[in-house]
Amino acid sequence: MLGNVFEWCHDGRRHYESKFVIDPVGSTDAGPNRVIRGGDWGRDAQVVRAAYRVAVDPGIRYLVIGFRCLSSAREPGSGGP
Repeated sequence: MLGNVFEWCHDGRRHYESKFVIDPVGSTDAGPNRVIRGGDWGRDAQVVRAAYRVAVDPGIRYLVIGFRCLSSAREPGSGGP
């Protein structure tokens, strides 16, 4: 997926700490900037990586910013469609 479009992230910008943290999350308040990551097709190679993150205004619209649709999978035999 990397290199197609920047990907909107749910969380906002955060400061990295030196201690080990599993799945750290930045601010999710309504006002702060949101993070996009991954780079787009028009960027240099060092930007096209999952670790590249930049915070932008959540109201911005640009043709190289997208999002990934996800669905939680159901366990076999748990019912439902």
